[in-house]
Amino acid sequence: MQRVLPQLQKIYLELFRKGLLLRGALVDGRLRTEPRLEGNNFRKFLPKNDTLARAVGLEKTHKGARLLISGKLAEYLLREIRDWLTVDGYIRNAHPEVETTSMLRRICPTPTGIAYELLCFWDTGLPLSDYAAEKSTMKEIGEFVDSDTATHYHETIGLLERSELRDLRTRSLLSTL
Repeated sequence: MQRVLPQLQKIYLELFRKGLLLRGALVDGRLRTEPRLEGNNFRKFLPKNDTLARAVGLEKTHKGARLLISGKLAEYLLREIRDWLTVDGYIRNAHPEVETTSMLRRICPTPTGIAYELLCFWDTGLPLSDYAAEKSTMKEIGEFVDSDTATHYHETIGLLERSELRDLRTRSLLSTL
């Protein structure tokens, strides 16, 4: 799973830079399917388990461009650094042995505490000044759209801010060690 997260981050960043806001969710388990319809050049599959339903259900709990991670999957990914399952644990325990570029540093509880999210906008190649520019652009766009769409922009701005804060906090924590 850790190999997939950097690829997903790249997809989110590329789409974001093109003005496309993507929201999705990762849950534990493997999607199992069975063929339902087959034609000459297509196949339609139906899920055999609840993995897809759980991912869709989790995705619906939040708005804005983000990649949500179920609590169970986050616990598995952070099993060797369990204190990072909370914001307080991350701030109090920098774990300098974990590289700054590690995707594990980007897994953070959502503000509601319902799930975790990948701070996909924390890109070590992105200058910090870009955070402010992106937030300003999104805020302006949010002023010109209906309230439901504006909520998506507002929530995405929140994720940008959390990405920026985690980036700054990590730099600060690791520079003092």
